[in-house]
Amino acid sequence: MASTVPEPGSVLLRLSGRMDRDSLPELRESLGELNAGSRLEIDVSGLEYIDASAMGYLYALRFRHHLAKFGISCHSPRARRLFHWHQAGCLLGAAAG
Repeated sequence: MASTVPEPGSVLLRLSGRMDRDSLPELRESLGELNAGSRLEIDVSGLEYIDASAMGYLYALRFRHHLAKFGISCHSPRARRLFHWHQAGCLLGAAAG
């Protein structure tokens, strides 16, 4: 998992490997303090596995935090399949804000 801050109030997060309930504290920490003015872009192309608790956290980011801008990008067929297996394809390419 790698997080960068391209500009103030903006976070670009690249997820890779496994995401499960054990990795959620690290994910929360890497995001820091998000507020309504924050912009968050998550690239999930490097994911090899994601469980329901981690997927639920991504849903919460999308629908509960009221960010200024939110998006999840995916350039990997494998990662895209993971989202479809969880019936979460609606999150991919979703841009809010």
